[in-house]
Amino acid sequence: MNRVSTHVGFSDESHTEQGCWTSIGMVTMKKSSLEQLEKELREELQPFELKSEIKWTNTKKGWGSKVARAICDFIVKKATKYELRIDTIIVDKKYMSNKDKKENISKIYYSLLKNVLECRWCGEHVWDLYADENKSMWWEKLKFFLEHNSTQWFQTADGMELRKMFDIYQISPRKSQSSIFLQVADIFAGMAVFSRSYYDEYESWPGPNRTLDDTKHYEPKKHFRFNLLRQFNLNCKNRKLGVSLKSTRGLHTPDPKKPINFWLYVAKTNSHDNAYF
Repeated sequence: MNRVSTHVGFSDESHTEQGCWTSIGMVTMKKSSLEQLEKELREELQPFELKSEIKWTNTKKGWGSKVARAICDFIVKKATKYELRIDTIIVDKKYMSNKDKKENISKIYYSLLKNVLECRWCGEHVWDLYADENKSMWWEKLKFFLEHNSTQWFQTADGMELRKMFDIYQISPRKSQSSIFLQVADIFAGMAVFSRSYYDEYESWPGPNRTLDDTKHYEPKKHFRFNLLRQFNLNCKNRKLGVSLKSTRGLHTPDPKKPINFWLYVAKTNSHDNAYF
């Protein structure tokens, strides 16, 4: 009997090469909902007359931050109705070894897949997974691990092949320009790292209705990103989505069942989940 995919996931990572934090965002939904959700999101973005893709790097300027806010508003609205979910894992790089960057990122992806594919969607499902083709080198190594169960870190108690355990039909690279939800994953991954890296500055930021004297100590790009983070946080609060910012000094969702889930990697110390990647 041929297997047919029922759900789709789109993921992208942020700050794998620089900074103290790295993250991976993953947008998931029923495959039957994908076409309609893409159509609705593109309609929401029509007033901006997009000529190219929109990613976290574009939020340094006012126009890009406005587009990102429209995207975040859409995701919050749809997540509230459980039409999709987005899970973002945030990792302190002190838990990452310097031995093999590809393997580090692949193991973070593994943690994300295990959390999302096994725990966050009820019922039986078969997955199509997509990643930005420009970063697919991480996925090639992950794909190898999933298909060959090649290291002890990825072993399961009964030796089951992990790709089968996660019910993954295919893992494929895609151009982010042609996939709006890869761009969404990038924005959420970038915002997660930004919230951790600059929370102290965000807390002292005077807000969007600032004067020139208030802002002289801040880089212009941070104003746009601080305002985006502020609006996103308020929107989540208004929708009772359980996303924290102030109490955790960075984006975090205490209840991982919530459809917008930011979670901080916590090092484990058993034989199958080493304290260091």
